[in-house]
Amino acid sequence: MGVYLKQPTPIQEKICHCLGKPASSPRESSQHPHIGNQASSHVESAHSYIKSFINNFNGELSTVFQNLKTAIDVQSKHIHHTMGKERVRKLTDVSPPFKQIIGSISIKAIKIIEEQFQKLKDQPNLQPCSKNLMNCLRIPCLHEIEKLLNIKGYIGSEDFHPQWNLIYNPLEVGAILFLICVIVVMLKSCLTGH
Repeated sequence: MGVYLKQPTPIQEKICHCLGKPASSPRESSQHPHIGNQASSHVESAHSYIKSFINNFNGELSTVFQNLKTAIDVQSKHIHHTMGKERVRKLTDVSPPFKQIIGSISIKAIKIIEEQFQKLKDQPNLQPCSKNLMNCLRIPCLHEIEKLLNIKGYIGSEDFHPQWNLIYNPLEVGAILFLICVIVVMLKSCLTGH
């Protein structure tokens, strides 16, 4: 007879506590990258996916681990499929400073930075920077765009957080594998009482 888990368990509570909880207020969620925002990060969406899987798991422990492995494989394939589509689909109406990032940075990130660039052209006097865009999405804000254009004359892929890079592979970085290791260690310590 196997070990069965029912909701909620101390293991689930400990795992969810270690994985973090969503922001409790709009102000808090706008200042930090938050879990569950699939538009902002491949890693954050993978983290959210695994966290929701852990919150809902039931059954024999060996089955839970097999299902978790399958869920991670599906998530990884989805990320690679999305990134592959974006590498093939190219934007054509991009401002000259952003031409060299086409095909290497996510289309969503390019559209956001284009919006910021248009605001920069429309607003000669900039308000003080709140750093919201950089803190939430890890994309250069209009203040940073202005600074980079004055220094380099263009925006490169190195100016974006690696999560927006289409060549970025979360498995190479080890984000998902690290998360699995943490889960296994926590489960082991909870089951053995150490």
